[in-house]
Amino acid sequence: MKKWLPFIVIFFLIMATIPTMGISSQPLDSSCDAYGNTFVLDISGQKILKYDKNLNYQQTVISQSQIQQMKADSITVCWCAGEISFASSSTSQTKMFEIDPQNSYIFKRNILPVGTGKGQTKKPSEIAYLRSNDDYWVSIVDPQLGKIAVVDDYGKFRYEITGLSSPKACYFSTSKQIYVVDSQSVKKYSTLGSYLSSFQSGVLSSPVAIDASKNEDLFFVLDGQNIKVFDRDGNYLRKFVVGASSSSLCVNQDKDWVIVSSPSDGGTLSAYDYSGKLQKKVTNAANPKKEKVIVFTIGSYVGHVDGTGIKLRCPAKIESGRTIVPVKEIVEPLGGKASWDEARRKVTISYTGPKVIEMIIGDPYATVDGKRKLMPSSVPPKIMCNGVTMVPLRFVSEVLGAQVSYDDKTKTIEVKK
Repeated sequence: MKKWLPFIVIFFLIMATIPTMGISSQPLDSSCDAYGNTFVLDISGQKILKYDKNLNYQQTVISQSQIQQMKADSITVCWCAGEISFASSSTSQTKMFEIDPQNSYIFKRNILPVGTGKGQTKKPSEIAYLRSNDDYWVSIVDPQLGKIAVVDDYGKFRYEITGLSSPKACYFSTSKQIYVVDSQSVKKYSTLGSYLSSFQSGVLSSPVAIDASKNEDLFFVLDGQNIKVFDRDGNYLRKFVVGASSSSLCVNQDKDWVIVSSPSDGGTLSAYDYSGKLQKKVTNAANPKKEKVIVFTIGSYVGHVDGTGIKLRCPAKIESGRTIVPVKEIVEPLGGKASWDEARRKVTISYTGPKVIEMIIGDPYATVDGKRKLMPSSVPPKIMCNGVTMVPLRFVSEVLGAQVSYDDKTKTIEVKK
């Protein structure tokens, strides 16, 4: 054993230098707008990605070439998504980008000068917009100077909160009050920067981020591997576990989700409802692949394909607990084709794979690549809405390789591929 020991040591030293395949750390910061969209800063890649209210990737809205010299490590988006601002603790910069008529974000101005004096920042680490559609005020956290500086719509310095011990983040409320994550507490300040109150003491140990629900009746604080929930008066209510590596959060007010980001698995976005139940998880969020997303709403003649509204020939319906939809409206966006045999009252779906699905009106059995299969709950295709062929949504989608999810609250069905 002793003669092999040097070789064993060398082997493990070599293995330690080889990166783990398929697993990467990708730090993220995130900010949500009024419509439920989540804007994600890929800190390593220095680009901004936009995810919709269902946490589906939409597009890269600011490229690496626009901000890489800044070395941004914090992002905030204004309530109407017309502006995006950044802070960098390494370069001391704070910058604002504004959306133009072509829906592109372009550099507008620097927010605050670099320095240690009043109205200046030295190591800005976090930045947050006022929650308002009218005023685009922004607050900037500087832990090195122990303060938060506030700037209005026109870039004019307004006031600052000083004497903080270790500020990490803040929430800028609709009433222009600022909730500051400072050391092991959350402190509330008035519109002029005067101290008002603190959240319940003895609850937080290492808080790093804060956001609030739509009506500001719930506040969510990221504290280690937990989200701790407080009421509007700062009373502690409950907590739920989100993971030890979580680094930031924002609230999707359209879905009532708390979006938590972490650097694991190429950057991960996890969506929890207010009770702490995981609703959705997106890995490799810093380098996502564009997915085809189709959304139906029960009873509605309007569907959506990749966020664009389409008119349906017949609305989605529930039959024996199963959703049925117009065949062409589900098959064609997924890349397939549907044909109709009037004599046999048969619909044929063809798709590369190979996949051929044959269904006869009223027959609960389908033929998939020559094999007969009983459709879920024995729900067959039907003719409705004056001649529109309706097919079982989940059955057809999953045969074609798509994933289906249902939101009972909004009565919407999402198909992704």
